[in-house]
Amino acid sequence: MATEPRRVRPPKRTLPNSNTRTLEWLIEHGPLQTKQKALMFAAALGAYQNRREPFSSAEEPIRWQIFENNGDDAFIYALAIAETGGFEVLADEDGERYVSLFEEYANGGLEYLEEHVINQPVGVLDALIDLLVQVRRHASDTHPGLEGITPAQLDALGL
Repeated sequence: MATEPRRVRPPKRTLPNSNTRTLEWLIEHGPLQTKQKALMFAAALGAYQNRREPFSSAEEPIRWQIFENNGDDAFIYALAIAETGGFEVLADEDGERYVSLFEEYANGGLEYLEEHVINQPVGVLDALIDLLVQVRRHASDTHPGLEGITPAQLDALGL
């Protein structure tokens, strides 16, 4: 019996006072060109804001292969390991647990974007840049476990 391929369920979110879906709005008005890219950004933001939000309604699922082909599976695995505190989460052969954690962080990030980016009087790109500047400004010069590495070295590593 063949199993269905793994898929990522984008949270179905509609903008307040609108019939427009949040992901579609972000793609149409912002620099994120695909649902996969928007979900990756939202999940990273959700993790940064420590916002993990369960959801019951999802949009059309996205094939896991799209995330793998873009190298995003490593981030999804790392997010699950950080959340659970162990590698056991990766032993889930169908990926249900780690994909679910990613989806919930993406939902939390989308909620944050609705509250702090989408409804701003400035354009979405300006609001996203402001958000990134705030994150950068509040980031400490050292990361736990990476003491002794200079900010320039962290920048070179993309941290």
